[in-house]
Amino acid sequence: MNKIAARLGLAILLLAALALRLWGMEQGYPEFYGHVDEVGVAASIWNFFRAATLLPTEFTYPAFYSYLIAAVLWCSHWLGVGPQSGSTMEGLVLLSYIDPAWVALTGRVVSTVMSSLTLLVVYLIGKAIRSEKIGLIAALFCAFAQVPIQQAHRALPDSTMAFWASLCFYFAWRIYQRGGWVDYLLAGAMAGLVVATKYNGAFTALTIVAAHLLRSKEGLYGARQCVLSRRFWACVLTAFIALFIGSPYLFLAHEKYWSLISYQVSALDFALEERRPWLWIVAELVRLENALGILMLAGVGWSLLQRRAWDWLLLATWVPSFLYIGSWTRESLHYLVHFYPVLALGAAQLVGELIERRQQLARWTGRGWGLAILCIVPNAHGAIQANIELGRPDTRAQAAQWIEENIASGTKIAMTWLPYCPRLALEPARRTIRQYYQSRPDLSLYLDQAWNQRSAYHLV
Repeated sequence: MNKIAARLGLAILLLAALALRLWGMEQGYPEFYGHVDEVGVAASIWNFFRAATLLPTEFTYPAFYSYLIAAVLWCSHWLGVGPQSGSTMEGLVLLSYIDPAWVALTGRVVSTVMSSLTLLVVYLIGKAIRSEKIGLIAALFCAFAQVPIQQAHRALPDSTMAFWASLCFYFAWRIYQRGGWVDYLLAGAMAGLVVATKYNGAFTALTIVAAHLLRSKEGLYGARQCVLSRRFWACVLTAFIALFIGSPYLFLAHEKYWSLISYQVSALDFALEERRPWLWIVAELVRLENALGILMLAGVGWSLLQRRAWDWLLLATWVPSFLYIGSWTRESLHYLVHFYPVLALGAAQLVGELIERRQQLARWTGRGWGLAILCIVPNAHGAIQANIELGRPDTRAQAAQWIEENIASGTKIAMTWLPYCPRLALEPARRTIRQYYQSRPDLSLYLDQAWNQRSAYHLV
């Protein structure tokens, strides 16, 4: 395949993926409307600045994603976002009071960028294991898959975790191919960052073990050398170092994480509706991803039949993840979003096999491109419809506007289940913040200017 054409095609795909993920990203802004889990993550990030600590307040996820967003927030203030009087820390604390949803918008930008960059890694894996064309088709499938697009719209760690996971797969393949020190160390670092971002990506590390064992099976290591390999154990050590650097309080405050994890694991056995263990993954892939989902499942089946080197790397991590996550009562494919890059690659390889074995099909489908594009048409339509929906007015924002226009400031208003209610400014919170800044007339003036246009209420 012509290199210039391949690079141009990859650039177009990256831009298309970025556009689909950016469209609708501002949903709910400047108020804080979005996925309910974004609220806890955002509060933890703002607390880094308010309390001048790296100890999270949100223990549902490891902290690396939150630290990453905090770093981006710091850079955004340095570039002129928010109040510029005083230190950066002081400016970000003030910003957290007058524009709390900015952290969600920042987190969504990071999710969008990470999700788009995953396409580049998918392309590199496809090129390394088979051909440039397979890499491009896999990137095409990944660009238009519904679940990665959906997760990229959220200030949550899933898209970032999927990016590290794709890099872990890439360097694991390099371990099998070359087995150099750099390959082992980078694969270990990526595995550590996967777990430091979100727990359910932990099985990704098994692809490194599979790559190491494959080298032994093919006679590149003896059994004793395989077990005592300095490179492999350096890889394991690097993974734990990366995990500690990415989320140190998993170790330093492990009891806080462990208590929440124990509760969540116990909750996975409870359901109010009919359960479909394991079958739900298959059903949801077909329902959400349409023809592409069928092709992804067929790609896994093809890997089970072929059992070549790359197939073993995929199966080593996919099978335990499928068995474990498939047993959960919380039936959502976003728990497997880190597998989308390799599922897309399996689908692309299957397209490649079809056009190689059936020359007539190759002619009818433009060497497979027509078949690949046909598979993503329903997904592209669904993604556009979902993004249009995100751009529509949020009824909670409309309700808040009505309240501010018709209910006097200072009124007591009763609400329940706050994430799904209108967000209103609270008079007690404003009073406390004003008292905190009473010795700083410049910052108090900034607060007054920001708040004068909006009424504040007492929440019951």
